Amino acid sequence: MTTYNQPMNQPDRVLSWDDTIQKDSEFVLLPEGVYYFTVSGLERAQFTPGPKSKIPACPQAKVTLKVPSAQGEATLRHNLFLYSSNEGLLSAFFGAIGMKQKNAPLQMDFNNIIGKSGYCRVKIYTYNGDQYNEVKAMLYPDEVNPAQVLNAQFVNGGIQQVAPTMQAAPAAGPWNNGAF
Repeated sequence: MTTYNQPMNQPDRVLSWDDTIQKDSEFVLLPEGVYYFTVSGLERAQFTPGPKSKIPACPQAKVTLKVPSAQGEATLRHNLFLYSSNEGLLSAFFGAIGMKQKNAPLQMDFNNIIGKSGYCRVKIYTYNGDQYNEVKAMLYPDEVNPAQVLNAQFVNGGIQQVAPTMQAAPAAGPWNNGAF
């Protein structure tokens, strides 16, 4: 939601036609890997399928993720389609942000996702010669090897102190036996 007439010291505000501007593009391309993120936005939409779509018209959650990094803060968009064939992707998202346990039922609560944190695997894709980031997978906390989180040093003093809503990764996990 946009707030109009914000004071000048606020980060987002309406500009007038003769305002002075300074900030350049803030696009940050992250190297591929596992990152800590915080959910910063949600847009509820209706997906309209194209002729080659694999799913029909359905509700769509357009989630915005903030990812701190050495290059600056990256903003990633992640689309979630509320359709039964995507239930595993929905479970992974809610599991990553600590709202769902593995193999347990969960009534989705999109009203309370803003500010939640978790881990995701980021990939780079190329479109028309330009490179972009995409969220390739959401990761449950126990699937994450803390030593492989690429932005751990940029999050509240290190990875061990982040994401109070999530359970800490166990001492033994799939990443310890080479499966990750």
